[in-house]
Amino acid sequence: MKYLYFLIIGCMFLSSCETESQNKSELNDKNSNEMEVLNSFDSLNLMAEQIINNGFDPKLQLQNIKLGRELYKLSSLKIQDKGLVISDSLKECLYQWAALGAEASEHYNDAITYFHKAQRNFPKSSNAPKYLHNIARIIEDKLRNKKGARLAYEELIELYPNHPLSKNSKTYLENVFDKTDAELIELIQVEK
Repeated sequence: MKYLYFLIIGCMFLSSCETESQNKSELNDKNSNEMEVLNSFDSLNLMAEQIINNGFDPKLQLQNIKLGRELYKLSSLKIQDKGLVISDSLKECLYQWAALGAEASEHYNDAITYFHKAQRNFPKSSNAPKYLHNIARIIEDKLRNKKGARLAYEELIELYPNHPLSKNSKTYLENVFDKTDAELIELIQVEK
């Protein structure tokens, strides 16, 4: 199940953050400072890809924590850099990378914060529902807070009612959420 989460997160990040050539075409004035910025974005993207590719392999857990710390630190510094002029799509990637890095380095509250910031700053993004879903997932699976997770799933459903993640979350809340293992086994056996 843990591998599935990283796969989902990975697909979200890799599909939503632009490729190197797209990033380079966004900047109009290609001076050396801008190229330095793009190169740093490329390295952040590579770190994110490596974390995603490592998944939850226990042998790579320490490496993921170290990569996550670095990705989180560098992304959050760039977010705070008021002098950095970049497109909204690159800003959104920074929030995603900061959230991914925070989660990989087991700073779950920081991951939630950056997913919230991404959703709040880019509510019309195709990834906005995914940010809320990731918040709910982290609250439920990592922080073990059922009440908080329910609220996060409900926020997703309320803000993006027609999104497939909302529909899945609604079904999950109605049929699976808060059920004991015994109740779930009984439910599965009845459906057979």
